[in-house]
Amino acid sequence: MEFFKRNTSFNKNESFKQESEEFPLEIYDFLKELEKSDSHPIYFALEGFSQLKNEAGNDEELSLFLLEDIIFSSLYTSFCESFFLEAQKSDLNLIENYIELFEKGSPEREAQIALEAESHLQYIINDGQCEGCSFCSSHSDLSPLVDKWNEGDIEYFAELYLGMQAIQSFFDQILYDYLPYNPNILTDFSMETIDKIRVFLIELTKKEISS
Repeated sequence: MEFFKRNTSFNKNESFKQESEEFPLEIYDFLKELEKSDSHPIYFALEGFSQLKNEAGNDEELSLFLLEDIIFSSLYTSFCESFFLEAQKSDLNLIENYIELFEKGSPEREAQIALEAESHLQYIINDGQCEGCSFCSSHSDLSPLVDKWNEGDIEYFAELYLGMQAIQSFFDQILYDYLPYNPNILTDFSMETIDKIRVFLIELTKKEISS
């Protein structure tokens, strides 16, 4: 759950001077191409939000749904980050093999994510209290979410949900749709690059919902 700590230290004002400088130009162009179709990550995020609103019986239940998906997305995208950085050190001519192995591991990985997400969810809704679980070492990263949950700030969770869903969708698109044909893009990837992509998508989502 380091995403929440990383985001608080990232200088948004400094990093958003020019759109095309946020991350590798090829990735930026790929994102712009997605705007021409119904596959833009923000569209997926908005569609998911609409579905949750329809399923929720009230605002409290909607907040719970949003929080659960926020945690899941944060953990899921951390695995994607690890894949990008590990694949970068490998033979990029074999990228399709690496992607295939990653995809085959999805059921086990998502079961692990769901287990950890449930533990973090209980920690947050119980006011930062945990009687002991396998993921206690990561609970401290979630303090901002505990505070917002106690405040009942549904707008915060809605905004964060949309941003995290956009990030998850775009990471999947990079992984499965872009990398097989453009593996050398990974040579430009670093944790700083990934953080810039994350923050850029969150800011883009904010602009979309405020327009």
